[in-house]
Amino acid sequence: MHTVVIGSPTRRLSRYTNPSSDRRVVRTLYRRSPTRYGRAMDAQDAQLKTTVYVGVSVDGYIARRDHTLDFLDFEPPTSDMGFTDFMASVDVLIMGRSTYDFVTNSGFDWPYGTTQVVVLTHRDLPIPVGQQATVSASAQAPRELLASLAAVGRRHAYIDGGSVVQQFLAAGLVDQLILTTVPVLIGEGISLFGPLPHDLRLSHISTEPFENGMVQTTYGVVNPV
Repeated sequence: MHTVVIGSPTRRLSRYTNPSSDRRVVRTLYRRSPTRYGRAMDAQDAQLKTTVYVGVSVDGYIARRDHTLDFLDFEPPTSDMGFTDFMASVDVLIMGRSTYDFVTNSGFDWPYGTTQVVVLTHRDLPIPVGQQATVSASAQAPRELLASLAAVGRRHAYIDGGSVVQQFLAAGLVDQLILTTVPVLIGEGISLFGPLPHDLRLSHISTEPFENGMVQTTYGVVNPV
């Protein structure tokens, strides 16, 4: 999926007021991607790598306090910013329950094709018939889940959903951050980042500006736990 703001666990398409605007926003959500993948993309590395790919306002918010995304309603770039190549490198996507509900209720076709999707939830998860071959639910802790996925051969996990991102960062389980900054200040909202047990040092990998004012920056996490 993803998005300029892939990562907000509380997005609700039904709460938008302009249906045509909603559809432009959802299209935007699924077009943002990195063009360089650094260490997480090393095909020779047998360890499961994790990438967070998310969009934020300049002041660091992934959604407004009421969970709306109207500030993403802008002209998308002319290219897909490497989205096709990025998703081709991902063999499992881990997302939160609210993010999954947002995607399935958006009115658009399932955007992940045959990529395995694991939804972190402690509640029953009704899965539509068309997704049952690729979507599953898990209540495992992040470290346990990654161990389970690595044991069945998964090599690159895309981490999606604000609360899920925070959990994986706090556990020291993120190798790479792709931050797409949207050229807007919204003043207040839902922040991408939360408390950490200690500082996480980042290493700058690349920065790429786009014609619509968005800037995509890739960081490696230097000292995961």
